[in-house]
Formats: sequence, C-alpha cells, structure tokens
Amino acid sequence: AVLAEAVEGPSQTTLGPVDAMAHVAGWQTWYAAEWPETWPHPEDLPDTGRPHRCMEPRTCPTSGLAESLPHVAAGKTHWKLMMEEPVLKFASALRAKGIAAVYCTFCRNHHPIEHATAAKHYNQLHYWLAERPHIQYSQARRQLWQTCLVRGGGGLRFNHIDGSIEVFRGHEV
Repeated sequence: AVLAEAVEGPSQTTLGPVDAMAHVAGWQTWYAAEWPETWPHPEDLPDTGRPHRCMEPRTCPTSGLAESLPHVAAGKTHWKLMMEEPVLKFASALRAKGIAAVYCTFCRNHHPIEHATAAKHYNQLHYWLAERPHIQYSQARRQLWQTCLVRGGGGLRFNHIDGSIEVFRGHEV
C-alpha cells in the first residue's frame, strides 16, 4: 500500500497531503490518532472563542525575553527532548478529529508538523528571534500560534516557541 504521495518540487521531493510520517518505522505507535483523555473536546467548551489550555508552556522565560526560554537557549538536543511530547500530542489529537496530515506553518518549506522537534525547525526559530532582537516572550508567543480548525465546531492551536497547546470552540480565538 502507498502511504505517502510524492510531489516533485523545484529542488526536492516533498510529501503530499497524505500523512508524511506514517511510513517512518516506529511512528505508528507514537503517533496514534488519540484525543488525550484530559483534554476537553472543542464542541464541549462553554464559551466560543475562549481558549482552554491543554498543555502548559514547556518552560518559562528567565527574563521577559523570548530568547531566555530555557528549552530554546539550551540547544537543539534539549529542544527536541522538550518539544517532542506537545508536537506528537498535537498531531495525534488532530488525527483523532480526522486531520491526517498537518504541515508546519512557521517554516517556509511546510514540513509535516512532526519536524517541529528537528534541528531545522530549531534553527528557523533562532533566525526568527535574531530578526527580532529582545522581543518579549509575550509578544513572540502571540505571533507563533499555529491554528487548525476541526470537525465539531472548534479547533486546536500549537505554540511554536513554547510548545503550549490550546483547544477552543468556534472558528477563531
């Protein structure tokens, strides 16, 4: 069976709309289509447009600056370790709502969301921060949400700088 569809690009082959990570050995067990038990479903939330935090930020800044987040400042290995759980939970929850493939909206090459734990994503985040020296964490956080609408009248959003995840009812937060 074909698990991914290749689409020829100008300089590389990229994966099409079929889940790009499903064919990687081992991901099937990590990347199940499960809605986390402790998360409310968007349609069950009382208020439209008001987010409910399902996962807290991975770390808190040591100053008010985004670059002071320990998981951002500690290097690629620590980044991967800290971001793996939220990235996989975000992808799994979306799969549970019928969205088989989600692409990173932060990076220009639009890799599957699972790449958000990778060195290339980490480097892109550092380039973004370097272009905005001394950006406050709260401001960076507001700019780095990736939002996905799901069946049932709501959505999920993932924060690319701190790994937090929120669920909401309605079409926007």
